[in-house]
Amino acid sequence: MRTYQVLAHCARAECDAAHTHQLAQQLSEFTEWEGISAQAEAHGLGPLLYVHLKAAGTLLPPTVKRELQGLYLRHRQANRVRTRVLGEILAAYNAAGIQALVLKGAALSHLIYPEPGLRPMGDLDLLVRKAEAWRGQSLLTDLGFSAPLPGGETLPDKSMAQAILLTEGLPVGVEIHHNLCEGFDPLSMTMDDLTAAPLPFSLGSMTAHALGYEDMLWHLCHHMIIHSIGNPIRLIWVADIVSFAERFLGDIDWERIRRHYPMILNTLSLLHFVTPLSEALLGKAPVETGRQPQGIAVDFEARPQIRLAHWRRKGYWRVLRHASFPSELWLRMYYVLDTTRWLFWYRWVRHPLEMLRLFGPRLLKRIRRRISERSDC
Repeated sequence: MRTYQVLAHCARAECDAAHTHQLAQQLSEFTEWEGISAQAEAHGLGPLLYVHLKAAGTLLPPTVKRELQGLYLRHRQANRVRTRVLGEILAAYNAAGIQALVLKGAALSHLIYPEPGLRPMGDLDLLVRKAEAWRGQSLLTDLGFSAPLPGGETLPDKSMAQAILLTEGLPVGVEIHHNLCEGFDPLSMTMDDLTAAPLPFSLGSMTAHALGYEDMLWHLCHHMIIHSIGNPIRLIWVADIVSFAERFLGDIDWERIRRHYPMILNTLSLLHFVTPLSEALLGKAPVETGRQPQGIAVDFEARPQIRLAHWRRKGYWRVLRHASFPSELWLRMYYVLDTTRWLFWYRWVRHPLEMLRLFGPRLLKRIRRRISERSDC
């Protein structure tokens, strides 16, 4: 747990003097250095851990220092390449008259992090209108990407297939989205559903655009909650949400969020127990913190797209247990429940029904396929 607490404390784009002092105190007797670099990388925090520990004046074991410095340099180089490719894509889209918004890490690395390399990213994610998704994917082919187009005339529910470009020895993946929500998600958020003006940011010599303040916070919170159905809550997602809220504290319409996006405030109130929110944010935003929920740093491993082979490898009982009995923290995030609400109904009735909705059709389809395969034999 001590290692997780150190990582969680570093889950922010910047540490002020108070946070840095608290971190230095935490590390005064810290000895669990073995494996911390790998854990940081798994959470997407390798570069952030390196710079925050350095700012705190921490004397690192030589091996750990080399590992973290290597992660910092590797992500700085990778993000430099991805930023160049992103600029080329946006230039091609602008020339073709395709409006595109840059999503998640590709935008946040330039909006809230002191340097882009501090925010590791996988794919470059872009949002376009559904009518432009096919053309946007085709333009990637013109730029040298291997960019599969869907068969037939029907587009996938959320995004086009991942496009890949190998450049400077790095495979750069791009996903063109026309909806910010997953196919199994009852919600939908397309370019036409956005409620805030796009947020401009500098991308080298050009101006790119990201989701507006309130839309960005909604997407970051929703993305974290939905993707934590099948994965641990990665601390880089926490860093994105908390750092965005703190960076644009005075620009965000908190009253509008209170009225229309209570999920954002509930998520922030729970994340306060993962990494402390700043006094400025707690004073400005209507975030109410109650008691600390159980389940901080507990992984939730069930996943709607989970493969039966994964069940066998992990153990059927273990996967079923995680799916059926998630942590209190996860339940309150997913069902938008503050710490004053009782969980009995959600844990024993609502959540099992939700898991049946998510898992049922996929398991039934797999069972029918197995039966069909055996009949053919």
